[in-house]
Amino acid sequence: MHITCARYFVSVAIMSAATAFAQAKPIASGDILTYNNMNATQVGRQPITFVSEGQSTNSVTIDASGNRTYKNVRSKGNYTLDKLFTRIASNGKGRPAEEVFQSLQKEQLEPGMNWKTTVKRPTGQCGYVTYDYDVSTAKGPDLIIQIDTKDTTIPTIQVEFKASPSGGVCGQWTQVKKMLISPELWEIVSEEFVSDQRGVLQEGYKFVITSVKTLANQQAK
Repeated sequence: MHITCARYFVSVAIMSAATAFAQAKPIASGDILTYNNMNATQVGRQPITFVSEGQSTNSVTIDASGNRTYKNVRSKGNYTLDKLFTRIASNGKGRPAEEVFQSLQKEQLEPGMNWKTTVKRPTGQCGYVTYDYDVSTAKGPDLIIQIDTKDTTIPTIQVEFKASPSGGVCGQWTQVKKMLISPELWEIVSEEFVSDQRGVLQEGYKFVITSVKTLANQQAK
């Protein structure tokens, strides 16, 4: 009986420690993020799947306005998102205002939100295309992310963008982007994008953050 109780209290202590650790801190300047990158693929008209093409690692720098620049530690390529995850520059170059894809409307993100966003983009052979996105949010899946070598359960909110582009010369196709955002980390922990024309894949990708090395942990070593 005493052994059973001892085991029970040990189990409770372990669970409590895990629960406490699960309160992840927001991503900060100096943190290093590792991603699993995937390409979309399709055989005939079978369902679209994603195939891993390897990992990449980005360092993060966040300025006083909340803009965050992600720099690939190998290629040194970089891109910058504002505090609402709108891409405002790639390798230091911005886009005209009408070509900027607005991701979120505000920092308070919760399931059940709906809004619209529009962006115009030149697409080469297809001409200048307008994308009118219907955006919705829902509770996303919990992801397991390794934070400073410890597996951590990260709750997410899914933000889905769905559009049927108009204009251009290539006919109709649909685009769906799904972001999984962690309110705790305030980070896009997964993103999936698929563009198809009448069920035939045109392009697509997916990435998932697999680990985070915090600056504090790096400095401790």
